[in-house]
Amino acid sequence: MTSLSLTSQQPILATPGATSAQARLKISSRNDDETDMSLNSPYVANEHGPVSSGIMQSRIRALVSHARSEKGRRKVRFLSVSATAVLVSLVVLGFCYSVLGWDGKYSILSQIASFVTSTVASFLLNRRWVFQKSGRSDFMKEVAPFWSLAIAQFLISIPFFQWGRSAVEARVDAKLVRLALILALNVSIYGVMLIGKFLFFDRVLFADRKPAS
Repeated sequence: MTSLSLTSQQPILATPGATSAQARLKISSRNDDETDMSLNSPYVANEHGPVSSGIMQSRIRALVSHARSEKGRRKVRFLSVSATAVLVSLVVLGFCYSVLGWDGKYSILSQIASFVTSTVASFLLNRRWVFQKSGRSDFMKEVAPFWSLAIAQFLISIPFFQWGRSAVEARVDAKLVRLALILALNVSIYGVMLIGKFLFFDRVLFADRKPAS
């Protein structure tokens, strides 16, 4: 008796509808993969061309990490003290220049008063708050170098300030406008010296002199 054997390896014929559905599924899967790759890629395109978002993120993380470090916090405190010293300088300069009438040939007195008050405030705040120094100040290592640098900056600023002041007074009659320009001139002069002052304070004047253990 002859027996018929049926094999399970016969090919299955695909219908046109199944083929179309499989093609759409492959296309959708490919688009999803491309989307994932674009989102995970560090390079994102915009109207200006490819931009490395990964590099930007790493730089932002580096800045945040630096701001949380001791040096970063010290820089923030130094900028705060500098802003306070500038504010003190502007208040004293404006008071002497406009209220006391120390303008024209007497403007050097306004500049000196502004310099002395802001420098005292800057020294005390920088030493105690920015660089965390306590106890009595060392005259030769702290007081003398600090005031030497401050006086040198003041002497450098005098001709620039007086030149700008004379130009403003010759061209501007309105007192408030003249005062605003004088104050802006004072800020711009000392702002140029800010970076060099911080480096000197940080690496020389208030540097940690404790011997390494």
